[in-house]
Amino acid sequence: YTDQWLKETLEITGSKGEDADRDFFNIWTAGSLTSPFTVEQSERIRKSERLDYHAEMSSQFGYITRWYIPANEINTRMARGHYSMGLDTSDAAGGDDIGLVLRDVQTGEIVAAGNYNETNLILFAQWLVEWFIRFENFTCIIERRSSGSAIIDYLLLMLPSKGINPFKRLYNKVVQLSVEDPTQLTRIDKLLRYNQLALPDLLVEYKRDFGFATSGSGLTSRTDLYSNTLQSATRLSADSVHDVKMIDQMLSLVIKNGRVDHADGSNDDLVIAWLLSFWLISKGTGLTHYGINSKDILAYNKQNTQDNDPVKLRQQHQQNQLRITIENTVDEIRREKDTYIIHRLEQRLRHLASGLSDQDKKVFSVDELIQNIRDSKKYKKI
Repeated sequence: YTDQWLKETLEITGSKGEDADRDFFNIWTAGSLTSPFTVEQSERIRKSERLDYHAEMSSQFGYITRWYIPANEINTRMARGHYSMGLDTSDAAGGDDIGLVLRDVQTGEIVAAGNYNETNLILFAQWLVEWFIRFENFTCIIERRSSGSAIIDYLLLMLPSKGINPFKRLYNKVVQLSVEDPTQLTRIDKLLRYNQLALPDLLVEYKRDFGFATSGSGLTSRTDLYSNTLQSATRLSADSVHDVKMIDQMLSLVIKNGRVDHADGSNDDLVIAWLLSFWLISKGTGLTHYGINSKDILAYNKQNTQDNDPVKLRQQHQQNQLRITIENTVDEIRREKDTYIIHRLEQRLRHLASGLSDQDKKVFSVDELIQNIRDSKKYKKI
C-alpha cells in the first residue's frame, strides 16, 4: 500500500498513537514479555468471574451450557436484542475442546458458554440446530477448520428443513463482501424471493463461503484475532467475561516470538470463540442482513457508563446525543426521495459520524450504513 493510502486510512479510521502502531505498523503495544494483558486488564478479567451461573443440560443430547442469565429469564432475555455466537471447532476426540461463547451485541457481555471435549460431531450439530430453533435472535460465526466444515455442512442441510435461511443466521462471506460488491447477495435474495426451493442448491454452490476461514494474514488471520481483536475486545468487555474456564484460558496466554499463543499444556478454544463473537460485531459487514442493527452494537456497553467522572459523564452525554442525531438523520435519508437532498443528508451523516469517539468509530461504519440504505431503496424500487 502507498503512503497516501496509509494517510487516508488513518484519517478514516481515526487510529492514532498505540492503536495506529498496533493496527497498521505491526508494533505490539500492550502487555509484558510473557502476557498480552496489562496488570490492570488481567485484574478486570479475573474480577469479572461469576460462579452463580445456571448449568442447563440438554435432556436430549446431554450437553451442558453455562448461562450467566437467571434460568427463569433466559427465554425472555434471548427474545430481546441480538446475540453473536462464536464457535471454535475441534474433532472432539479427547484433545482440543469445541468452544462455544454467546455474547450480547448491545452490552458486549458474555451470557452463555460451553466447552465439549468428547462427542460425535453429527450429534453436536443436531444440538446446534435446536439452538437455532429455540432462539431466533443470534448469529453464529464458526471457525472453518476440518471439523468446522463438517458441522457447517450439517447445518446447511438441516436448517432449511426447519424454515431457517442459513444466509441470515450463519456468518458467510457473501454477506461480508456485499458492501463492496452486492452482486452475489442480490442474486441470492432475488432468487429466494421468487423461489424458496432454490435454497438447497444455493447452499451447495456457496458452501465454501460459510464460516470464518482463518487466513495466513489480513483481517481473518489468527494473528489479527490475537492482536487487534484481542485488544479491542479486552478494552470493551474485560469486565464481563464471567466464565471461569474462559478466564483461566485467557490469563494463561503468552507471547511467543512476538506472537500471542496459549501456553504449553493449555487450551484456547473458549478464547477463540470469545474473539470470534466480538470479531463479528466489530469487523463484520452487512450485519443488517443478519438482523443486527449497527446502532445497537455495544450501545449499552458497561465501559461506556461505569465512570462517574463529571467530565467523562458529560462527554458520554454528548456522545449519546450525537447517536440520537445520527439515528434521526438516518431516518430522514430512508424517507427522502429527492436525490440532491439525500446526497446532502449523507454528507451530514458523515460529518456527524466524524464526531463519534474513537471507540464508537471502531464499531460504527457510516459507509456500510449508507450502502445498506441505498440497497434497501433499490429493493423497494424493484
